[in-house]
Amino acid sequence: MIFSFVFDKQIMSFFQSLRFIYLDYLMFGFSSIVLVVATGILYCSMISKKKPMLYFLLGTGVSYVISYLLKLLVKIPRPLGSIEMGFGFPSSHATVYFFMACFMSDRFDKYKYYFITLACLVSISRIYLGVHNIGDVIGGGLLGIGLYLISRKWLKV
Repeated sequence: MIFSFVFDKQIMSFFQSLRFIYLDYLMFGFSSIVLVVATGILYCSMISKKKPMLYFLLGTGVSYVISYLLKLLVKIPRPLGSIEMGFGFPSSHATVYFFMACFMSDRFDKYKYYFITLACLVSISRIYLGVHNIGDVIGGGLLGIGLYLISRKWLKV
């Protein structure tokens, strides 16, 4: 997180220098709630048993709720000029997508790089769009991974 405080402005400037209209559309797509729902549906269709599917949906929902509660608890603001309201740390997108990526990677090792790549792209889109600092995204990703590891140990899924 110290890395974030030192390099946030440079990283944000780098991503802002990459901006152009077509990449903006792509990044808005990666940050879209439609992609979250579509990804959840796709991943659920890959899971054939009801119990793991229930754990996946429950874990995804709990990941979001915990990230939201942490935002309210730590109250770290979003970058200046952000188009989104509320607090930035941790990134709920990163938390949820990294939870889903870990869950699916454990079950579908053959596709783990696709799951992880999607989680990374969504996380990068949040920085690109200027709604999160790098620390928000790293914190959210680590939170999602941690929540998955806790749930895996606790639920034995």
